[in-house]
Amino acid sequence: MKIKLSRVLCASFLLAGCVANPPVNQESAAQIKSASKVSRDEFRKITTVDAQKVAFTNIPWWDTGLDEGLFWLSAAKKDGDPSASLSLMFKTTRGNAWGWASWEAAFDESGLQLPVTKIASEVGDGGITYELIAVEVTRQFLDAHGTTGARLRIDGRRAKKEISLPPNYVAAFLEKAEATFSSK
Repeated sequence: MKIKLSRVLCASFLLAGCVANPPVNQESAAQIKSASKVSRDEFRKITTVDAQKVAFTNIPWWDTGLDEGLFWLSAAKKDGDPSASLSLMFKTTRGNAWGWASWEAAFDESGLQLPVTKIASEVGDGGITYELIAVEVTRQFLDAHGTTGARLRIDGRRAKKEISLPPNYVAAFLEKAEATFSSK
């Protein structure tokens, strides 16, 4: 009985997770904009728009390791600057069995290499590694992918990860950033 109950609970948990978080490519612009966050640093005089965070995992569901992360588009504008700096933020959490990814490069599907800046890296309890990078993108790059979406590959010395930015996600982010910065 105990085994049947645990199987039912596991299946319920897995199914609930699938239903509760629809893929971002199935969400409306309003849903994506609503899940985006605007913050303000009054000391640095910078306003930031962070798009909805998109979660991913790199390992099969049956593996007990930890290799997952988040990515999101971000715009930061300092008071008085004519335009915002745009980036794709890419954050990973990896178990000690996987170790550091050492993210260092990013490419779009046409082969264009995008500049990467390491923001943070640290080791947590049990040897879990956390890494955060920013991939610099331009307004022209985002405009060009606002109707088609973009596929990117993030390369590290010990890992690679392909991600997709659906067109609705890119367009909703740009709308949110424009609305935020036009009111400043």
